[in-house]
Parts: sequence; structure tokens; C-alpha cells
Amino acid sequence: GDHCAWSGVTCNENYSVTQLALNNLDITGPYPNTLDKLTSLTTLSTIGNNLSPGLVSDNDICTDTAIAADETNCPNAVDETGCCDAIRMTSPSPYIDAIVERELSSADCSTFPEGSRDSGTCTFMRNKSNHYVFDDDQYPDSFPYESWLKERVVLAEMNFGTTLSSNSWINTGDHCAWSGVTCNENYSVTQLALNNLDITGPYPNTLDKLTSLTTLSTIGNNLSPGLVSDNDICTDTAIAADETNCPNAVDETGCCDAIRMTSPSPYIDAIVERELSSADCSTFPEGSRDSGTCTFMRNKSNHYVFDDDQYPDS
Repeated sequence: GDHCAWSGVTCNENYSVTQLALNNLDITGPYPNTLDKLTSLTTLSTIGNNLSPGLVSDNDICTDTAIAADETNCPNAVDETGCCDAIRMTSPSPYIDAIVERELSSADCSTFPEGSRDSGTCTFMRNKSNHYVFDDDQYPDSFPYESWLKERVVLAEMNFGTTLSSNSWINTGDHCAWSGVTCNENYSVTQLALNNLDITGPYPNTLDKLTSLTTLSTIGNNLSPGLVSDNDICTDTAIAADETNCPNAVDETGCCDAIRMTSPSPYIDAIVERELSSADCSTFPEGSRDSGTCTFMRNKSNHYVFDDDQYPDS
């Protein structure tokens, strides 16, 4: 019969093919390289198939036709204007995998120890269904896909590297809406407020990759030391953290702008040890002057100046 009546084919009154809609048919084989001969073709859609690469940027079809295709068939990426006007990300996605490889050194998740931070981050990031922006066919536009995904890697590292993962912090939605995360109009993370969540694990050492981060607060957790004075985050971000995470003491200006004293407090204990020869109160005879002084001094709640988070000052 007339090919104008074939499934997915639309013709004009002159019997010229104007539209081809061949979606989700599980078609395999080479991408047709002669479709530019359909000179009246205005719309072409081949998403949801398994065609090998075939579209090239200098093909006439790229300029004359609105094309929707799978990521692996398009010469332009999801964040680039070009031959394809609509791109369906594939799974696995070469675009996502390239970002994961740059950020984690590999997109082969099996190379990371099972249960590790990088293993969890890699597995989460490579699954495109974990990123709401790829729920539908994407139209290359002004959305900052690459920078958004790179910052998502950093947050995923924090999640899988600490016990944040047990708080159901991470999800498939926009990380700008995750608890404690604030972004600007460009979808860049500007603030992280993760206070009093009883988080344990290493202090995240990649937060300096959040290049728009202006405020970071992680007070009231049990993170191991991690901030160092020469990290860019120390100069570009207002940081509030627990004493054990800060390279500067409460009476020193430095990386942390606000310091919450911990209990026990290394700062107080160092003073007690200097003044009494030991901060281990059990070394002093029970009921003695030094025992009483040691016990009183080591309890930070006995010193009103440490009632709140401390700002190093004069």
C-alpha cells in the first residue's frame, strides 16, 4: 500500500513524507544515513530504539528537520544545541558516564570497594533514573546540566561517605530541594546547613568543588577532622563547624568563622593539661583541689562563653 499510510509516516498533499515517528519500536541496526533525501521531512523522531550512531552535524537533515533521537544517535550532547532538538538519554548514558569518570576517576563502579563512598556515588550517579531532569526527552536549553551533575556528585559523596545516607537525605529529585541545601537561580549550591543530624564519618573533602558555596554549617555532628587551612573552601565560604573539624581554635581567626565547642573539648583540655599537668581527672586524688578543678574546668557547660557557637574574636 501507500507508504504514506505506513505506521509512523505522515505525508503532505503532494505525497511527500513530512514526518517520521518511529519511537519505542526496539529497532536495531545502523542509523539510516539517507533520510536527508526526504526533502520535505520536517519532523523525525526515533527515540527509544537501539540504532547505532549515524547522525552527523553537517548532514542537511540537521538544519532542515526537527529531530528527536536517542543520545547515542546525536552528535550534540544534551547541553548543546545542534543536530538533535530533543535528546532522550540512554542507560547507560555516555554523557553522564563521562562526568562520573572525570569526577571519580572511573565510571566502572566495580573498581571501587563495595560499600565505599565512591562505589555508592558511582552507582547512584550512573543511573539516569536518579536524576529527575532526565525523566523526559531533553531539549538542549539553558539548563546547566554538566555543572548540576558535577555538584550532585559532590553531594552524593557526602551522602555515601557519611551516615547521612541513613537519613534518607538523597533522592531522585532536584538536590536544590534536599534538606539543608540552598541554590541560586543557576542551580548552583550556595548554602549547606546540615546541623545536629548526628552524622558520623569523615569530613567531606570535596566540598570545595561547590564553587558557589558561600555558607557551610555542619555543627552538632560527629564528623572526623577534615578541614585544612589551605583548602579553597576556607577562604571562599563562611564555615560553622564543630571544634574537632576546624584547623583554627576558638580564639584564632582561620578556616572556621563559627566554632561549636565539643564535649570533651580539645581546646579546654589543652589548657587544663598545661595548668594542672593532666586533663585526665582520674589521675588526681578524689576530693582533692586538682580533681575538683579538673572536673569543673573540663565541663564546657560550666563556662557561659561557650553556651553558643563561638565566633573567633578578640
